[in-house]
Amino acid sequence: MDRYPILSTQSLAKSHGGKILVHPTTMEILPGEVCALIGPNGAGKTTLLKTVCGFVHPTSGTVLIDGQPLTTATRTTLLPRIGVVIGPLEVPKRTTARQVLERHLQLMGRTGDEPVEAMLRRVGLDEVADLPVNSFSLGMKQRLSIARALAHGPSLLILDEPTNGLDRDAVDGLNDILTEIAAQGHAVILSTHVRSDISLMARTAYIMHRGQLGRKFDLTTMPAEGPGSLDDAYRAATTGGHQ
Repeated sequence: MDRYPILSTQSLAKSHGGKILVHPTTMEILPGEVCALIGPNGAGKTTLLKTVCGFVHPTSGTVLIDGQPLTTATRTTLLPRIGVVIGPLEVPKRTTARQVLERHLQLMGRTGDEPVEAMLRRVGLDEVADLPVNSFSLGMKQRLSIARALAHGPSLLILDEPTNGLDRDAVDGLNDILTEIAAQGHAVILSTHVRSDISLMARTAYIMHRGQLGRKFDLTTMPAEGPGSLDDAYRAATTGGHQ
C-alpha cells in the first residue's frame, strides 16, 4: 500500500524585505519518518519550519498536511495535527510545568489529567511538575516544550534545534520518544546544525544552505564516514555545488 505524506510542500518560498530567505522548496515527510533538516546557522531552517507550521505566511507555494492545503480556511482543522517546538519556552511567571500542559490541552479542546501525567513522566519532569517553570534549567524547559508539543497527540511533530540545552541522557530520552512516535505512524521533522545528533535520531535528511533545500538522503543506506557519507554530502552542499 502506498504511503501518502503527512507533510509536503510544493514550491514553498519565503522572502522578506527583498531578500529571499527560502528558495522554492518541495519536500515530503512520510508516516513513520523521522527526518532531519540540517545546515549551518542562517541557512533558513527555522524560517522554513515556521512557514510549514503556519507561524509565518509563505511568499508563494503550498503546504499540505495529510494531503490538505494549509490555508486561512483550513488552519483551525489542520494546525491541531501539528506539534511544534520553535524558540524558547515563554510562560507567565510562577506557572508550573503541570499548568503549562493543562492550559495547552484546554486550548486544544482536550481535558483530563491522564495526558498531563503521562507526558510529565515521559520527559522526566513528573517530580518537578508543580514547581515554577522559571526555576527550570534550559534542558528542563526544552523537555517541557517537547512535552507540550506532544501532549495533544499530533500526527506531525516539528522540532527546531531540539537538543539545545539537553545533556546526553536527555538526548537519548528524546531519541526514544521519536522512535516511539515513528513506530505509531506519525512523522517528525527536526532541524539541527549538530551533525553528530543526526544518526541517533533521524533516518532521512535534507541539507539546507543559503535558503536552498537539496534532495533527501536515506541515512540507513549511507556509510558512516568517508565518500558517500552524510558528512561528505554536507561538505559538498555547503562549500560548492548542491547535492
